[in-house]
Amino acid sequence: MKTMFPLLAAGIALSVSANVARADSSAVATQHGNANLGSILQVSSGLGRASINQTGNANHGQIAQNQIYYVDALVEQDGTNNYARLRQNDVGNLDASARQSGSANRIEVLQHDAGMGGARITQIGGLNTATADQNHIAFTQLGIEQFGIGNRATAKQFVTDQTVMEITQNGAGNVADGAQSGSRNLSTVVQSGIDNVVVQTQNLVGNESLIMQTGSDNKAIVNQTGMTGLGLASNTAWVSQNGDGFVAQLTQTGAMNRAGVNQQ
Repeated sequence: MKTMFPLLAAGIALSVSANVARADSSAVATQHGNANLGSILQVSSGLGRASINQTGNANHGQIAQNQIYYVDALVEQDGTNNYARLRQNDVGNLDASARQSGSANRIEVLQHDAGMGGARITQIGGLNTATADQNHIAFTQLGIEQFGIGNRATAKQFVTDQTVMEITQNGAGNVADGAQSGSRNLSTVVQSGIDNVVVQTQNLVGNESLIMQTGSDNKAIVNQTGMTGLGLASNTAWVSQNGDGFVAQLTQTGAMNRAGVNQQ
């Protein structure tokens, strides 16, 4: 069920708080045209679902979900100034999605202290940016896709285990970054067209980094800090660069690590 908010230049804030029985909570905000805004707060419930859909003009977004067993959040923004910030904290299982199409873009996703979860970010056209921070979460997945113009990305997964990070950038400014602290994590960065870059950092053991760059100025830096000791898993780094500027720098510490570079 959707609740419509047709007021022009309106800011909307919804607050949903469950009782001690931890009942489920659900909130939907839909806004079409002009200054938009939209905020949803959910606290202390068994299940929390929230979504914001904004079409045209200034946009904004924001969803905050705290102390909930299972949370699901979605922000969709189509056209103009965009933004969007999703924050999920102290939950059992979490899921967050944000999609932006056209204009200034930007997005932040903050997910802290959870059993398991994931986040997906998609930006099509505009100045892009992204940024995702996942902290103290096991078995989490993060996907960022950026198509056209500013790009950037930056993703952090700290105190995590068996997590996956995937960043895809297609066309214009690119950049990327990516930091993982924990063991048995996987990071993949794919960049196509114009300025490229990528800087990947992984700490502890059993981590894997894969970077693929096609076309334009390229550059790729991987830093993996491992540990030495009997039975500890090694880290792996692989860089593939096809066309234009190249440059690849891989640094690994620890034992039994593996690395490879392909440039053509």
